Amino acid sequence: MNDFTLSCKIMNTYKVKLLDRKEVARDTLAFFFEKPSDFQYQAGQFIRILLPEALQDDSRGNIRSFSLGSAPFEPTLMTAMRMTGSLYKKALRDYPLGTTVSLLGPLGKLTLPSDSERPLVFIVGGIGIVPIRSFILDQMQCGFSRDIFLFYACRFLEDAAFFEEIHSISSEQFTMVTTLTNQERLPQDWNGEFGRVNIPLLQKYLQKSSLTGNDMSLAPLYFVVGVPEMVTSLRSVLIDAGVYSQDIYFELFTGYK
Repeated sequence: MNDFTLSCKIMNTYKVKLLDRKEVARDTLAFFFEKPSDFQYQAGQFIRILLPEALQDDSRGNIRSFSLGSAPFEPTLMTAMRMTGSLYKKALRDYPLGTTVSLLGPLGKLTLPSDSERPLVFIVGGIGIVPIRSFILDQMQCGFSRDIFLFYACRFLEDAAFFEEIHSISSEQFTMVTTLTNQERLPQDWNGEFGRVNIPLLQKYLQKSSLTGNDMSLAPLYFVVGVPEMVTSLRSVLIDAGVYSQDIYFELFTGYK
């Protein structure tokens, strides 16, 4: 029994059409699919997409996992990915709109806990912004019942997917901090941060007293999403700074093809 057959036996499988695709950053495409009427998911979850044909010379087959970037209230399902040149991504890019693919899910436990008051601190690297877009739009739909901070790190501004959309959100309870890690080519009019996300940067916006919270019932919850090295490093840094490990949620984006 192969991995796909086993997956089909333990989760819902849907046939959906590819509705649209658009560029959301340099070498980054968003793909929009039909949303089945009975497909219910939480922000932060992911899906598996099975292409309708086998891929030659691809040992990993024609199925991959992708975080949902669409919020649960939106009418279509959306994910986004860096176009690395893999056979899988080329096929998905080149399919005519209307092509039917198989979708498995929803999957994943990177979801918000039931506590609705604790501040949320999202620390994101690169394409890790995909599930965070879902979180932020979902919270915006609910009226931002808590303080939310987004620390978004990219090498270059043109690599920041969904930057304009998220940056345009206006709320006293939402703070977006974008930091560019390649300081040799900063935009001339750049007035944001630069360098990697670290404790001094977090303290600058969270204030030192609220990094871990004076009142544990209102201590921030941290969501760290990005490449494994970044996530592992920041998780250790946060724990060393006094953040409880159970207050850190994370997901590794391995950059697979």
